[in-house]
Amino acid sequence: MPLLIEKSAFSTAGKEDGLRLLVTRFKPYGLGKKDWDLWLTDLAPSKALVKGFLAGKLDWRRFASAYRKEVSRQKSLLRTLKFMSDEGRPITLLCTCEKPDQCHRRLLRDAIEKA
Repeated sequence: MPLLIEKSAFSTAGKEDGLRLLVTRFKPYGLGKKDWDLWLTDLAPSKALVKGFLAGKLDWRRFASAYRKEVSRQKSLLRTLKFMSDEGRPITLLCTCEKPDQCHRRLLRDAIEKA
């Protein structure tokens, strides 16, 4: 079972976090490189998708469907993260979404687990 954790990018790092991956398109205001290990914009939703969702042009269902298609193109990266997690290395997915139940990091976790 992969060791994948989801957290707000603003949460304090813990020893259990392992590799902290920032998976946002835009750099979070007030945070810096010390707050994550890698910033993987390739795993973030596209600018158009983020803007469409925030503007209310896309509901969660349509956003989630479009994001799944986008992230599925990152097969090599998803497989690498799954391998690392399966080997026992914890990976924490960081994002700034205010509603965890409507955040792409949950969809990304699922994509990594299925890779």
